[in-house]
Amino acid sequence: MRKLAFDPTPETSTASIRKRYKAMWARIRDRHFSDDNCQCDICGSDRGRRDWIDAHEVYSFPEADLIRLDRIIFVCKLCHEAIHLERTRRTAQKKWLAEVEAHYCKVNEITAKELERDFRNLMKRTNELRARYSRKSPRMDYGEYQAEAELCESRKRKKNDVDTDDFEMYPDHECPWDIGRAD
Repeated sequence: MRKLAFDPTPETSTASIRKRYKAMWARIRDRHFSDDNCQCDICGSDRGRRDWIDAHEVYSFPEADLIRLDRIIFVCKLCHEAIHLERTRRTAQKKWLAEVEAHYCKVNEITAKELERDFRNLMKRTNELRARYSRKSPRMDYGEYQAEAELCESRKRKKNDVDTDDFEMYPDHECPWDIGRAD
């Protein structure tokens, strides 16, 4: 098992989940940074800056119609880009991509050839998950974050009960660090 591993979760499976609970992610992130912890949970990098650390949700797929949020880890930009290497390869400039791939190899103490084998395995698993969840709207188990998810849902219901207009002028206002970023 790799210290820094790729995430096979298809973006389409969790994008609506992350969007729906932006306020929850904001509170979890703020709580993490209240300790001034700016160290990567994977490689230990510490640049002393919050903007170098991203929150990453780790999911599992225990049943055909269920996605479980197992934990949230805090990782540096390089580790986060490596975790999402499929997306990074589609969107990053060559110089940044080379840095991300070199970081993956360094953290795991592997060769570029082994990275490519890992990437092929990632794509196989991602495609399996895409097929599994393509026709379904899976249930979501937030694990230890369930209470926060229910609080978010309850606040949204109250807001919708008071305000019949579902239009939200600034949908990303709760997480300014995510504006303009697809995760």
